[in-house]
Amino acid sequence: HFVLGGEKYFNEVEIEPNDSYNLGKADVALSFIKEDDVVIVLCTKNCIQYSKGVLETAKQKGAKTILINNAQNSDFEADIEIQLPGKSEKTIGENISSYAFQVVLKMLINGCMVNIGKIYKNFLVDFKPTNQYSKNLAIKITSQIAKVDETIAINALEKCNYRIKIALVMIKKNLDLKSSIELIKKSNFDIEQILN
Repeated sequence: HFVLGGEKYFNEVEIEPNDSYNLGKADVALSFIKEDDVVIVLCTKNCIQYSKGVLETAKQKGAKTILINNAQNSDFEADIEIQLPGKSEKTIGENISSYAFQVVLKMLINGCMVNIGKIYKNFLVDFKPTNQYSKNLAIKITSQIAKVDETIAINALEKCNYRIKIALVMIKKNLDLKSSIELIKKSNFDIEQILN
């Protein structure tokens, strides 16, 4: 990720870096961004020129670009632009703190999680339970998605070391552990393809 002024600006509210188009270009030029990557730029009134430099250089490298903008400046060239209302406000510990930014970022993160198969039917199904709380969560998620009693969910989860995706395939397709794992691998870990 790129932060105008470097990491210390992201962590310290008091610092006001100079907004620099050339710094944005240089940061992306030195990065590992390549064709087929997606660069998401968050732009506030304090980093308009930096954002332009990042966007332009990322596009030159062949990356797709998404601009989330609340700077009220429409002079950008991005593949996708999300224009947010209002101003960016500074609060303790945060420089990009408007509620709209937070909502859009959560939507993007959730979209990415769905795309890589970590979310199914609005539930996180790809995590490793490490304590009793997360095991209980895995039980509830499995029983709700599979529409079975929690005892059936527990039985399946215990057989597969609490891996929700495998448990779901075992229950919904009535398969044993080995067959479920093979089917999941065959589908490239896409349980939506298997269960829908």
